[in-house]
Parts: sequence; structure tokens; C-alpha cells
Amino acid sequence: MATVKRCNIPKSQVEHELDQAIKSADPVRAESFQKLHRVRAIKTKNQERERLRLTEKLGDNHPRVVALQAKIATNYEVARNLKMESVRAQTEAPRVESSSWLVHGRVINNLLEPVPGMKTGLYDRSGCPIETCGSEITDKTGYFNLTIKKVADDARDTSATNKKMEGFLYVLGKDNVTVHRDKRPLAILAGQAQYLEVVLDDGDIDRPQQPKTRYLGNSNSRELHDLKNQNPACQIDEIKVDHRINFKTRKEALALDYNYCAYCFGKDKSKR
Repeated sequence: MATVKRCNIPKSQVEHELDQAIKSADPVRAESFQKLHRVRAIKTKNQERERLRLTEKLGDNHPRVVALQAKIATNYEVARNLKMESVRAQTEAPRVESSSWLVHGRVINNLLEPVPGMKTGLYDRSGCPIETCGSEITDKTGYFNLTIKKVADDARDTSATNKKMEGFLYVLGKDNVTVHRDKRPLAILAGQAQYLEVVLDDGDIDRPQQPKTRYLGNSNSRELHDLKNQNPACQIDEIKVDHRINFKTRKEALALDYNYCAYCFGKDKSKR
């Protein structure tokens, strides 16, 4: 009768093999997406040539030309998504210490293209920056990494009785004006990392920014806010960019029939 030899494999070796397998998986996925993207690009180029030939022969409105244009549009969309998936697969998961927390990801536009040079930061629910996290400018791929190196002790307690600490990702443009406030709360828990993608509208990226002043008017509600005395209840960050009017003095705003915000200036001054 044959005997079976037992082989004891150390736990450390198993963990090492699994770690190496996981690390090699994403590069393989990235390469696969890149190959698919190249195939789509070649296919689109051939379709464009055929469209030009058919257009010259049959005209722009011929059913065959219209159908081919629809296929080309679909192909472009698929190619964009494949390119983005390749970028995601190439994003290495950053190491996070047991006492730290981080959020990383990318800022992109509606065409899934990276938006470099945008300032990212973490803010609490009241709209105040979380200073321990700092800020970071997106690189040429739109990538950012925000880290809290030392999470507060009360944030390590994951029990239901402990109030969960959370933050919100902000994206700022020129002159540190907020162009995007992400509404997805991020749970700040020691030893964890989160990945987040933010899609900006073209108007958010290209809209010219107004200079900073002490007084900010909301052209929609006709309220005037004092930025040096703002209250979380003012919900300053909820004011749309195209509704923000900056004033150097209160007199300028009052001349345009703006009303004092009850939270910034007090209920006695507000007419609401």
C-alpha cells in the first residue's frame, strides 16, 4: 500500500504566493484591455474609411451611411471605456499602515479623460477641511492620493455604538474655488484604503473663477454671506458656481437688494 507523504507549507509562504498572484493579476488585465483597445481603434479606422467611401457614393443621409455612423459612435464609446479600464488596472493599490487611512483615485471628465492640475482635499460634513489629511494636486493621469497618517483613536472603534468618522472629497479649481463636492461619504477607519473616481462636467473645469472676497452673494436666493463668520448651516458649498457673486463690501450687495444671511449676520439683521 502506497504511503502518502505530508508536506507542511509555512503560512508565510502561502501568503507570499497569494500576494504575488494578486500583484501579477492587474498587469495581465491591463495588457488585455490595451490589446482590445488597439483592436477597436483599428476597427474604427477601417469603418471611418468605409463611411467616407459610402458618403461620397450615396450621400450623408443614406440608411447605410447613417447605420455605419451609429456603429462608429458605439465603437468610440467602447474604446474609451477600454482605455479607462486599462488605466484602472494599472493603478497600484497603495500600502496603508494599521494606524493610517487613505483615499486615492482619479478626476476625469465626461469623455473619461484625465483632468490634471486639480486640487483635491477632504472635508467634514459641515464643509470644513480635515487638516490632518492635507491636499494634493492631480497628476497627468488625474490621479490623487490623500492620506491621514494617524487616525484618531475614536475612529478605530468600528462598533455600532461609536459614531463613525467620515469625510467628503472636494475638488478645487483656480483660486481654490470648489468645483465639485462629492456626495459619497467616506468612512475614515484605521488600516483601510478607498478608491474613488470623480467625473467633472466641462463647465466645472473651464468656467472662469471669480476672485475671493469676504462677502459672497447667492444670486438664486439673494442672500449675502460673510465668509469670515460663516456657519455650517449656511451651506456655502451647496451654492452653485454660477450663482456665486463676490462683493468687496456689504454696501455693494445691499444696493442690489441682497438680504443678510441669518446665520452669518444674525437673525436681527436678516429680513427672513
